[in-house]
Amino acid sequence: HRPEPIGHLRAVALVLVLRPGPCARPLAYRIGTFDDRFGITREELRGALRQAEEVWERPYGRKLFVETASARLAVNLQYDERQQRTQTGSRLRGSMTETRASHEAVGRSYEEWRATYERRLRDFKDGQAEYQSRAQALNTQVQEWNARGGAPADARAALEAERSRLADMRQRLESDRAALQELAATVSRLAEKGNTIAQTHNQSVVTFNALYGAPRRFHKGEFDGRQMR
Repeated sequence: HRPEPIGHLRAVALVLVLRPGPCARPLAYRIGTFDDRFGITREELRGALRQAEEVWERPYGRKLFVETASARLAVNLQYDERQQRTQTGSRLRGSMTETRASHEAVGRSYEEWRATYERRLRDFKDGQAEYQSRAQALNTQVQEWNARGGAPADARAALEAERSRLADMRQRLESDRAALQELAATVSRLAEKGNTIAQTHNQSVVTFNALYGAPRRFHKGEFDGRQMR
């Protein structure tokens, strides 16, 4: 299991092992050293401590802990390499989550554009095959009429009409070819973008595994009889 932040909550658990007996007075404590690099406010820490108190006080039905400014027992929130490591790991994990989401989004766009390209390419090839077949048929007819000495007026009109239709068809095919080239460029850009994101993510995974691959136990705290840190 990867190390998790919220070190201040774990520290409270060590205070609570000093479980007072039913007749004892509430155990007084105060907030001592406070380091804002944990990313929480003093009031948020105080709220977390009160939540921890309630967990232990509920079974007894009485007050077991009380925060007092003059208490000897101090709960210190001290930032050290353990917390820095935990927060760095958390940020790196969040970054990997974002890059994975970006890669998935780009991947979906890539699949959609590629499907469109492949569909348009099939249509283009079908149209190109039809054009070549009709052009070949027209050329054969022209050659046959020329061998006979020329086509009559109605046949010449039909041949010219087909020639005009083929010219229009060729123009559409050229337009489709240009559109296909643009689609292919879009698909290529998305593939390149996805690969770049994947490379970034994979590098982050390598870094994360190198730094945090082996599970580390997060120390709950250190208690010397007067202070917890």
